[in-house]
Amino acid sequence: MPFRILFFCCLLALFAGCATTVPANKPVETYFKQGDELYQNKKYEDAIAQWKKAKESGGISPTLNAMADLRIADAQFENKSYIEAGAAYDSFSKFHPNNPSAPYALFRLALCYYNQITGIDTEQTPVTSAVAMFESFLKQYPASEYAPEAREKLAACVIKQVQYEIYVGRFYLRS
Repeated sequence: MPFRILFFCCLLALFAGCATTVPANKPVETYFKQGDELYQNKKYEDAIAQWKKAKESGGISPTLNAMADLRIADAQFENKSYIEAGAAYDSFSKFHPNNPSAPYALFRLALCYYNQITGIDTEQTPVTSAVAMFESFLKQYPASEYAPEAREKLAACVIKQVQYEIYVGRFYLRS
């Protein structure tokens, strides 16, 4: 009896193994199109997965690879995953410094730090990093279409730094 059960289980496993099919590789454009549709529907994690599949599918051109990197970063940004988005924008800037979207990536990197800023009584590293990134952006791309907004955000960051110093000074004055 135990032999029959064991034989039946092995036979069942064999048939189940034969029933699976290996999915065919889709063209890179298909992954991009699916990723774009998911992004439009605000399904950012699924869109990221499609663009990563496009990058991993092989035979992707350098232009499409750069586009996938940027779209992944944008989806992470829209998903409010600012740390991951910041890393992706930084990676894009390092690997594609001559890309026409390089100013955009550096600006969005600065926005990632800016969006992590909380109150004046918390860690101020995001403020310091945002100031450094906005200054770097304005130094490299002073005539960019993003420059006016970068100047506004930089001024807001400087005000936050001053507010923090006043907060700390008042604390020690009370102590």
